[in-house]
Amino acid sequence: MNVLNPLWPENESYIEEYAQEIKQRKEGSTVKLYLSEAKHYLIWLQQKKKSFHEMTKEDLLECREDMLLKGRKITTVNKWISVMSSFLKWAKGRGYLTTNFAEHLRFLEEKKDKPKWLSMEQEMLLLKQAEQERSSLKKARNEALIYVLLYAGLRVEEVSDLLLDSIDQGELVVMEEDVEKRRIPIDLGLQVKLLDWLKYRSQSMKVFHQESSSLFVTERSGNMQPRSIQFVVEGYSDKLGFTVTCQILRHTFCRRLVEKGVPLQTIKQWAGHKSIQSTLRYVEE
Repeated sequence: MNVLNPLWPENESYIEEYAQEIKQRKEGSTVKLYLSEAKHYLIWLQQKKKSFHEMTKEDLLECREDMLLKGRKITTVNKWISVMSSFLKWAKGRGYLTTNFAEHLRFLEEKKDKPKWLSMEQEMLLLKQAEQERSSLKKARNEALIYVLLYAGLRVEEVSDLLLDSIDQGELVVMEEDVEKRRIPIDLGLQVKLLDWLKYRSQSMKVFHQESSSLFVTERSGNMQPRSIQFVVEGYSDKLGFTVTCQILRHTFCRRLVEKGVPLQTIKQWAGHKSIQSTLRYVEE
């Protein structure tokens, strides 16, 4: 028992009942593991001032994220998920819960491929290369594209979906099926490039530009598709001698935030990661 965080009486009774149940079908070491993890979760709920019967699936997900943030290994977290599935199944059977929220909670997978990001030197070289574009209009648009990817960390599809009104009170608003998903603060450098592009964008006399609500357009279209964005960004690779992709720029955004000491939960929110596991990949050297 954790002396510093004793279980509430009602939670103590849950553990005692659960212990009697699993002792009938589990070996000693397994019983010890299951009870330890069940206690850990109940204490975690107590710290949130929440009783066991009030728990939700969001509580499980948050607890899982806390474990990852504290450095617990993927295998350990997956064992915890198995325990929770057993514990909540028992609780549902006894009428303490109406739903086994862990029943469909997926196991985490070890991500083998480490994300690739630009070094500071490569980042500066890319920005200088983008300045060399001869066409003033293309220069403004391409720099804005690079800055959105590099300093707001959007996915290429999200960049393509940006609208003129996606810039709101110093933030970029990312939408999905007309629902706001997240907001990313616009830093000064990005603001300058967006304003520069908007100046050229608003001066276009092409009807399909004037009728389009898309932030990024091409010479022949009122919306710049993801493949067109990729073509522009990846075109810098040959000029620079190192690989540049939209994904690498997004990875660079996340890595720079880690280097600046931005809280991981904030990075997760800005990047739109579904799990803190994705964010933690940028912490490793």
